Amino acid sequence: ATATSMQEGMDATSPQISITQDDAIIMGNYAFARGSYSTEGTMDGQATSNSGGWMSYGEMIDGEWKLHGLVSGIGDGQSAPGFQMGEMPASNESAAMAAEGAEYFVTHFNAGHAEMVGSRYAEDVILINSPENGRAALVANLQAMIDQGAQVTVTPFAAVEHGDYMSSIGTYTMTVDGQTATGHYGNVSMANADGTQSVIWSLATTHPTGM
Repeated sequence: ATATSMQEGMDATSPQISITQDDAIIMGNYAFARGSYSTEGTMDGQATSNSGGWMSYGEMIDGEWKLHGLVSGIGDGQSAPGFQMGEMPASNESAAMAAEGAEYFVTHFNAGHAEMVGSRYAEDVILINSPENGRAALVANLQAMIDQGAQVTVTPFAAVEHGDYMSSIGTYTMTVDGQTATGHYGNVSMANADGTQSVIWSLATTHPTGM
């Protein structure tokens, strides 16, 4: 249903886009969903194509799914900005948890602790827009960035929690050798028995240079 809603919205401006929903977590009248998309078209007379992943948060209203939040990114790492649609309400608790998670990521990434960062992710985490899934692949990617001297800042700007699941979205800035890249991210996490949260879906985009 989420994919259908997105497809209808996209078709209004680009009839050559295809959207697929790969998974969804339904919590009563609310849902987190993820999937992929591909586009074909022409620009300046040249054929173009693109593909990537998306993650959304929606609510069933009057029998129809309505989007509160959506983050998307092109699969090659170059994307239009992740974006938010409608209102993505956050409780004080979920906002605090998202802020703590962002602070944890920044502290340990910038200290070179790839394994510590990875400990907050499920062993089988889905890494949307990445060719490989799983914590081991994530830690390897983080370590490669750390080895290049990367430093990061993270700013969460919305979070929502339903039962055992929470979704958060925000922005990041990464600096390597004086070069800075910015992007958006989205995570869905699940509560563990000990009260901690493990990220089960993660999506990160990179904004084109100059945005």
